[in-house]
Amino acid sequence: ETRDESRVPGTNGFAVRLAAAGPEQRAAILRETIAREVADVLGFASPDAVDPAQGFFAMGMNSILTLQLHERLEGLLGRRLPPTLAFEHPTVEALFDYLAHEVFAREMNGLGGADTASTAGRTASGAAQTEEELMALLEERLEGLNSREGSSTSTPVSSETARSR
Repeated sequence: ETRDESRVPGTNGFAVRLAAAGPEQRAAILRETIAREVADVLGFASPDAVDPAQGFFAMGMNSILTLQLHERLEGLLGRRLPPTLAFEHPTVEALFDYLAHEVFAREMNGLGGADTASTAGRTASGAAQTEEELMALLEERLEGLNSREGSSTSTPVSSETARSR
């Protein structure tokens, strides 16, 4: 059995809640979760007191509080997150964009969660995709991965390589 290093123990039902929600509700759940954790770390009475566009440091966050936010989000979300999270994504909106598009992309698009097998070939709207559409999507994502890794990858991965594995 291999261990998935991107996951950490202690999810507080977040992944289950995200998987159970409809695609239109997932973004709201993630945004609310981030705002709630930021509010708690900063000592605000309510997540409503957090301006999603205001910088964490402008709201009073310091380096110690960024560590607390990192640890809380990592434990709650059940995923390993970069230690520089609050510095690289210094607002609720920036953090939401990062988490939604990089960390929870499959879940946000309705492709992950508790019933991955039955949703693997479906779009966020639930329409089945053809094998060609799925291969085009795979090719696009592999190109993105190859471009991010730059020259550190000696042999770029392609959908043909992935298909033959």
